[in-house]
Amino acid sequence: MHSIHQQMGGEQIGGAAAGSIATGKLRRPAEQPRRVLIVDDDPGYCLRLADLVADEGFDVETAVTGREAIDAGRRRRFDLLIVDWMLCDDLDGFDVADALRATTPEVETILITGYPTPALSAKAVGSRVRAVVYKPFEPDELLGTIHRVLDDE
Repeated sequence: MHSIHQQMGGEQIGGAAAGSIATGKLRRPAEQPRRVLIVDDDPGYCLRLADLVADEGFDVETAVTGREAIDAGRRRRFDLLIVDWMLCDDLDGFDVADALRATTPEVETILITGYPTPALSAKAVGSRVRAVVYKPFEPDELLGTIHRVLDDE
């Protein structure tokens, strides 16, 4: 796999080794990578995240609005949703997670945000969000969180 050398939140992104695609309960054949939907209203940032996650061996789709993400979830089943808390449309990351869970109850969610607040933390604890990652973050922090969330299914 090739290295990514782009700026993300002021931190340099390095290359990543191929990731495990084993779930905690089932093993998928290597030709069926886990599906990840990444949602962020900054298209460039969203694509950089997608490149990072795809380099780990995941099948990645992106959306830049909550509505696009929900439409993607209607078309296809995802194993993991990585979603920004604050989106540019009338939906937030929790809304997107709830909508995807309505059609795919087993989808795991990682919320990303540059605006940590006590209210956000409390809402995340009370929801089915598995992790919150605060921007800016190191690529390895996000990748480690992805693997922990998917491996703990």
